[in-house]
Amino acid sequence: MKYLPLVFALLLYAIPQCQNTGFAGNTKSSNSSLAIIDAAGGDGIGEGGSIAFSVGQVFYNEDMNQDFSIREGVQQPIPVNKSQPLALPKTQIKISTYPNPVDDFFIIETSDLKDKNISYKLLDLSGKLIVQDNLEKTRTRVNAYNLQAALYLLYLVEDGRHMKTLKILKR
Repeated sequence: MKYLPLVFALLLYAIPQCQNTGFAGNTKSSNSSLAIIDAAGGDGIGEGGSIAFSVGQVFYNEDMNQDFSIREGVQQPIPVNKSQPLALPKTQIKISTYPNPVDDFFIIETSDLKDKNISYKLLDLSGKLIVQDNLEKTRTRVNAYNLQAALYLLYLVEDGRHMKTLKILKR
């Protein structure tokens, strides 16, 4: 209670300062400082990179002249140039696993591995890597004896690109 007058005095000082610097959307001055207020937002980081996002950008201003353009805020437009689609070769390999549900082991069977670089990763549902190896033969035996009874994902990769994901159920 005794700090209430101090807080009130700070607010009386801060509000006019924000209005003078362009914080409240003042677009009269081309020298206004850039600031934003977001309703929500955050950052996401993963193996493939990172992203920052915001929701509900309240104020938006663009200052420009013949030499430059400045946009305030974190949500910026990104120009996209359309070009010919990249033609990726479709894999004609048929892959199956059996038995499923699994007791002690399962087989990964492929139709043809000639000149193919195919690997597999066995992951639990939290994404933890259990087993990783290359497919060398058309029939590959994967040991599942020590695995807990659960659902697993078999992630198949050809030349570094995701090819197929299969579900493996361990009894």
